[in-house]
Amino acid sequence: MDTSFVDIITEIGAGGVSEALSVPSQRVALWKHRNSIPPRHWRRLVAWAQGGGHEWLTLDALARAAEAAAEKGG
Repeated sequence: MDTSFVDIITEIGAGGVSEALSVPSQRVALWKHRNSIPPRHWRRLVAWAQGGGHEWLTLDALARAAEAAAEKGG
């Protein structure tokens, strides 16, 4: 599944990402706007997602989203 960070945040929900990472929802909204999730949060987000019914979200999926964002210049 090729997805962007925007797709990931939309699918999980900004509130879910915020809860998973213990960051303010405004920060998640900024990440969505920037089409980015900082790599330092990936492992914790994947662990939360795997336990919450989002088995499709893997470190590989996040890496592909980062590659696609870099190719688009963002």
